[in-house]
Amino acid sequence: MISGNDLVTLSRFIGAAIAIGAGAIGAGVAWGLAAGDTTEALRTRPSHQRDLLRTMFVGGALAESSAIYALVIACLLIFVVPSSGNKGEINGADIILVAKYLGAACAIGFGAIGAATRGTATGQAVLGVARQPFVQNTLLRTMIIGIAIAESTVIYALVVSILLIFVVK
Repeated sequence: MISGNDLVTLSRFIGAAIAIGAGAIGAGVAWGLAAGDTTEALRTRPSHQRDLLRTMFVGGALAESSAIYALVIACLLIFVVPSSGNKGEINGADIILVAKYLGAACAIGFGAIGAATRGTATGQAVLGVARQPFVQNTLLRTMIIGIAIAESTVIYALVVSILLIFVVK
């Protein structure tokens, strides 16, 4: 028979997998979109390689932050949060911990999937630099501001995850 402690421990590990698994999707898609558009831009403007790659790496790094937030929550679930300590039958308190930990994982995991949209912003900025290199600084600034604003939703998910893990009783 599975104890309450075993069930909570299992939910921590499954939660960590959900958090980083779903969280990595957004960053992976963002990098793929950005790299595809950068390749297209390099094909048409190889002489601007440095500017194009710089734009791609800045946008990609910003998109990657969502996966880092998911990694933080996954590590908290694996190494920091306690199990219930209940060696007996599963009780209501154990079920609440399971819901908290899986809820935190889903919040950050699904929140971080939105990072994929940052790949579109990055790709469009790269293509814009290829078409009009003289406005590169304006395009880079606009991309950074747009991605930073879009990042707020992932930060909301991170806050909710932390609240679920450490504050909600």
